[in-house]
Amino acid sequence: MFAAEVNDESKRPIEVLRSIPREGWCLEAKRFAEEVTTDVVALTGLKFFSMTRKLVLNVTGAIITYELVLIQFHKDEVSDVDLCKLKRMDTL
Repeated sequence: MFAAEVNDESKRPIEVLRSIPREGWCLEAKRFAEEVTTDVVALTGLKFFSMTRKLVLNVTGAIITYELVLIQFHKDEVSDVDLCKLKRMDTL
């Protein structure tokens, strides 16, 4: 989540720029606003992916879903075991 905050913080200047009245805008302010809105400023993994809040939440959701599926399969395996047969095997 800390790595995703880099991307969130890079979007904050646009809030300040939007509070400036239109008469106060100059060419540099327009260019800066365009750069802030179009560029992705984030930590990357060898430029294969950018660490954004959306990516972190998607990965977290995928891990939780995978864990829930594993739990469901584990319950199915446990319910298929016949406890009477296990007790007989223990006595042998």
